[in-house]
Formats: sequence, structure tokens, C-alpha cells
Amino acid sequence: MASTVAERYFAATLHIVFSEIAYYRYLFPDSFFKIVNYENVSVHALIRGKSIESDQLLASVDGACDAMAHECLQTFVIGLSIHPTKHTFIRELYAFQLGYGADYKLLGTRSKSGKTTELFLRRLAALLRQMEALALPILMSMRMALTDNAPPGYTPPGFQSFMAKDVEDYTIYPNLWKAHFKLRH
Repeated sequence: MASTVAERYFAATLHIVFSEIAYYRYLFPDSFFKIVNYENVSVHALIRGKSIESDQLLASVDGACDAMAHECLQTFVIGLSIHPTKHTFIRELYAFQLGYGADYKLLGTRSKSGKTTELFLRRLAALLRQMEALALPILMSMRMALTDNAPPGYTPPGFQSFMAKDVEDYTIYPNLWKAHFKLRH
């Protein structure tokens, strides 16, 4: 998985961000989280092994981190839907885009981005706390766009390639992967 300091930092930050979204959007019970200090902010970290669904969420984030370690992750998108049968009917969308240098090395380090990350996590938590609760059931859809630097035949763990007929919701991304599953309390 992540090998450089920047990749490990990004992977840890991505796990925390998705844990915070899962916590404040009530995707899992409180007992599925532990409070940790990350970049001088008390945040909620999703605990592995609590349920199949929570492990699927963490495995999908691991897949994004694997794509980043292969230096080909461009965009990672999470959509939350409350439609009972259509996971593409998105109520909330969270998108993360990576910046790479000319040689596809991840830009930034912990020392350069620590304060920015701290401010982002504080603002994200404040925003999520103010949002109205989502109706159940909540469906989560994840998609990923890869750079042209992706190794031939590479498939991020936990994701699968999908055909053009499924691309209608995210047509601006040329190389997408998805995973979706039903979340419940």
C-alpha cells in the first residue's frame, strides 16, 4: 500500500475523512467508532471488524489508497443516496482530487499540509454536524477516476470496471471504477 511519507499521510487523512462522514451522517452506530487525535483535532475513526458494511467501506478507501500508491489515482468520489433501489440517485456527493507533479509523485508532505488538514477536518465536522439526517436506507456509491499513468489492466482492490452505459452520472471522468453497498444501523 502507501509507501512514501506523503502517501501514508494521504491514506491516513482519507480514512479519517471517510470515518467522519460515516459518523456524522449516521451510517453506523457510535460503537463502530473510536475517538482519536489527528492533526490536533479529535476525530472519529471507523473500527475494522464491526460489520461487513463498515469493513467494505474501509476496504474501498484502501482501494483508493492502493491506486494512489500505484501513482494513478486522480479522483475519488462518494455518493450517498436515500433512494431505495437506485444508488445513482445521489443526495450527497463528496469528491477528492489529487494533485501530482509532472512525474506523478504525490505533492505535499505532512509538514506542509498539517495545518490545512486540521482546518479542513474542523470545517468538515462543523458542516456535517449542521446537516439534516438522511432517511434510511442509505446507499453508498464510490467511484474513482484514474490518470493515464495507470498500469495496463490495473483494477483497484474493491472496485470493478464498469461499462459506458453506467457512466451517464459521471461523464467527465474517463476511467472510472465503482463499488456500492447498502448501509444500515
